[in-house]
Amino acid sequence: MADFCKQCSEHYFDQDFGELAGLTNEQEEKDGLFACVLCEGCGESILVNRSGKRMDKDWQKPEE
Repeated sequence: MADFCKQCSEHYFDQDFGELAGLTNEQEEKDGLFACVLCEGCGESILVNRSGKRMDKDWQKPEE
């Protein structure tokens, strides 16, 4: 199954399905810890926060 970060989900489907959300908690995020995941839209391994938003660098619109 393909999973998308918050930004890619909103880009491709016009809504955030939260597929990569909930992988970390509030305390981990405060400590600067994020989940390393594969986003099908970004096409690479990225870091996401607890809401599934890409955190490792600025999100750019994927090439289609």
